[in-house]
Amino acid sequence: MKKKTTIKFLPFFPLILIWYSIILIILFSWFRNGIYTISSVFILISSGCCITYWEGVKLFNNKCEFYNQLLFLKFRSRIVYIDDVNEIILINMISSMRVRNFSPKTSNFKGVMNERYELLIKNKNDKYILIYKSAKSNKINKLGSFFSEYYSIPIQRKRKITYHPDKEFVGDVL
Repeated sequence: MKKKTTIKFLPFFPLILIWYSIILIILFSWFRNGIYTISSVFILISSGCCITYWEGVKLFNNKCEFYNQLLFLKFRSRIVYIDDVNEIILINMISSMRVRNFSPKTSNFKGVMNERYELLIKNKNDKYILIYKSAKSNKINKLGSFFSEYYSIPIQRKRKITYHPDKEFVGDVL
């Protein structure tokens, strides 16, 4: 039996229990007792520090399992099983629009581009599985290179450019 290897690639994200503790603060404030409110604020701070959310990849018997997990609670919110992989696709999506910049001297137009990245894997059943979305290229490139090395398939890089000339943002551009 092969040992499972877990690879972590997402930084900590403690928002789930922060919302839970905000709900507790609202419930305890009905008692109009300061001890309950102070204790629920303490729960809010400690849950933000201790409970973290991360995504990982597990390798077991030449099968790859991608999942999200809450630490300390140990339940899995989403499990995606990846069988034999035919393609690894990294899509760079660029959307742009015109921005009107009002300055004291002139009013001119500038273009603004928003970039985001998606990593997709195509199964043997010709089903696309979205693995990761990010606005930062370094995290998704690391994950894409990991899958490329694991399955020994080169990454196909695609670019989608969307231009919205009718959308305008009016304001100051830094």
